[in-house]
Amino acid sequence: TLEEPPQFVKFIFATTQANKVIPTILSRCQRLDFRRISVMEIVGQLERIVASEKINVDKEALIAIARSSDGALRDAESMLDQLISCIKDKLSLKDVISMLGLVEQEALFAITDKIIQKDAREALALLDEAINQGKDVGMLLSNLIEHFRNLMIAKISGADSRLIDLPQEICERLLRQAKDFTLEEIFSAFNILVNTHEVSKRLDSWRIPLEIGLVRLAQDKKGQERINPAK
Repeated sequence: TLEEPPQFVKFIFATTQANKVIPTILSRCQRLDFRRISVMEIVGQLERIVASEKINVDKEALIAIARSSDGALRDAESMLDQLISCIKDKLSLKDVISMLGLVEQEALFAITDKIIQKDAREALALLDEAINQGKDVGMLLSNLIEHFRNLMIAKISGADSRLIDLPQEICERLLRQAKDFTLEEIFSAFNILVNTHEVSKRLDSWRIPLEIGLVRLAQDKKGQERINPAK
């Protein structure tokens, strides 16, 4: 059927593992590779939509929607549609965070600041505050992992918004915060957070492993050895 299909038939195959498709199939197909859409590209499209519909939406809210869509424009547009249907006057970042249960970028910077200051108590207090606000602990952990990835990119390449895929002003803040870490400390922190993620899945619990991870990250270096991901 693939060799001589009827003229009125079009076959469309979709896969995330093109390497597993056998050559005899590939040789009969036209291949189109798709990629996730960047955050700022999605924001641009959402801005065009709200402008044409004359809807009052903060840009920070659109950025939050775009980030939570994970590169899928259709999902971002669906979220925008659902959110504006619940808002009377203006859709703000606070509304998006509240309705979608997202973790604010500001919270990630604040927790990381406490790690830099070696203030474990305040880091745990910020975690407790996020949980009391109804934030998903698993999402918070994933966002922290991404935050330290962004710190690494900022440390290496500067505030390059193309590599970090965030607004330039956030990239500038990442660059400033990255200066308080060595690359080795960022790698160690990243490993601790990833290990925390794995332990959380095995225990089916997120809060306790993340609390332990934050305390390890915010431990006092004076008279102690540096962060070791193997411990």
